[in-house]
Amino acid sequence: MGFISILLIEMKPFVFLRLLQEIVMTQRHLPFVFIIIALFFPALACAAAEDDVLQAFGDAARTLPPVPVQKPKPQLKPVAPKLAEKPAVKSKTPEQLHQLRAQISELEKQKAALQLKNEQHEKALKEQQANSDNKRAALDEEKQQQTLNIIRLTQELKAAQQQTTDATALRKQLTAAQAAAKRDQDALKTQLAESEKMSQALQKQQSESEKKLASLNEVKVMQQQNIVKLTAELEAAKKQPAAVVAAAEPKTDAERDGYMLGQSIASNAVVQLQMVKDTGLTISIDQLIAGFSTQLQTGTSLMNSEEMSRRYAAMQETINKKMGSLIEKGYDQLNKHLEQRKALVTQNGVRWFAVKTAKAKLIPDQQVEVSVKVSTLGGKVINDFADDKVPFDNNLPPMLYEGMSLTGAGGAVEGWALAKDIIEREPLPPWVAPYDVIHYQLAIK
Repeated sequence: MGFISILLIEMKPFVFLRLLQEIVMTQRHLPFVFIIIALFFPALACAAAEDDVLQAFGDAARTLPPVPVQKPKPQLKPVAPKLAEKPAVKSKTPEQLHQLRAQISELEKQKAALQLKNEQHEKALKEQQANSDNKRAALDEEKQQQTLNIIRLTQELKAAQQQTTDATALRKQLTAAQAAAKRDQDALKTQLAESEKMSQALQKQQSESEKKLASLNEVKVMQQQNIVKLTAELEAAKKQPAAVVAAAEPKTDAERDGYMLGQSIASNAVVQLQMVKDTGLTISIDQLIAGFSTQLQTGTSLMNSEEMSRRYAAMQETINKKMGSLIEKGYDQLNKHLEQRKALVTQNGVRWFAVKTAKAKLIPDQQVEVSVKVSTLGGKVINDFADDKVPFDNNLPPMLYEGMSLTGAGGAVEGWALAKDIIEREPLPPWVAPYDVIHYQLAIK
């Protein structure tokens, strides 16, 4: 009985019912089956779930053969019950029990292995999760640092762009200032060169005058008288600056040389005086004449040399600073004057325009009669000649050659430029300022 209880507990219910089914296949063992079921059904119920037991019991019940009707049996000799089949059942049950235990043991081992594997896997997952959390934290920190770096770099980039913009603006201003300084230097060099030429001419004239004065005492006396007369006239002009002093016509060679020298000095001084006025400097005309008279009469000065040098340097610096703006104004005046016209060509700063169209252009070495007039925009004549026969070749003055190359016999052209752009190719008098607008007119017969 104990063995059967253990068997029922260890065995699966459906296995027990299958064995029971095999046992009751014979009708004579049916009472034995019912006894077993009645005795051990509680153990079977504990070992199996309710649904499995009912299903297994239902299957076993359906396989049972019908109960035969009890009929009177003939009187036969008692036959000993055949118990040979019981050992078969007994021999078969332990083998199945052994297999089931082996399966249960294997399942428990698999369960333990699976549990261990799950624990290892769970541990690995926890480690991976920890590593992932650490990496995520590191990535978050790195991302935050990168964000800070991006903000800092953006600020630095904006600052660098602003510095670049400022540097570009300063570079443009510096370039413009350098260009203006270069133009001022060129104009100053030209003025110095012209002044040097005038100085050499004056020295030459002064030397010739000294030779004449040395040979003619009478002329010297007359010059002294003229100086006294001129000084008196200057003093009178100082007292009455609005009055115009009518100069007597020079007669002798000494008078005419003196007049020529005075005119040359005045012509050279006019452009400087005009530039002083154009730059906005204020000077006293009376003291200008007084300074000229004192130097001419006595060769001395009422001011010491240190102050004169300082004031001259300051005045020259002011003129140089203003020269750039004066040249820009000259260009504006030129552009405004020509804004409605279309130039034939622009060469070396000169804009050439057609005045009268020629049938054909000149060929090299062609002899033609040329008329040229050079003047300022204000109408002051610089040069004027007409009907000069010249060959058309490279020996001509640059501007004359350029103008003639644009037209032919019967044609006429005119050129417009700022004085500073043509002064190296076209001789201009010292009274022409670098920012004066020059009008060049050329006609060919």
